[in-house]
Amino acid sequence: RRAIETNNIFAWLWTLVQWNCMARSSSIDCLAFHNFSVGTDSIIIKYDDSKSDIAGEKRSEKILYANPTDWTMCSWLALGK
Repeated sequence: RRAIETNNIFAWLWTLVQWNCMARSSSIDCLAFHNFSVGTDSIIIKYDDSKSDIAGEKRSEKILYANPTDWTMCSWLALGK
């Protein structure tokens, strides 16, 4: 809520993505647009590499869904802003 109150959209999105992916900050920090794709009703995030998979051979996808009940916790809205 503090990021929204201070109009810090980057911090709001970064925190939401970190929370929804259950990831370390170093995993979220290096994400770019090529890591995001659109699923049927979700946003799919695929890391380039991870701590356990430096080569990026066994990358798993993380799924972000919209939150229609609480706009402050909606990753879709934060990405749109």
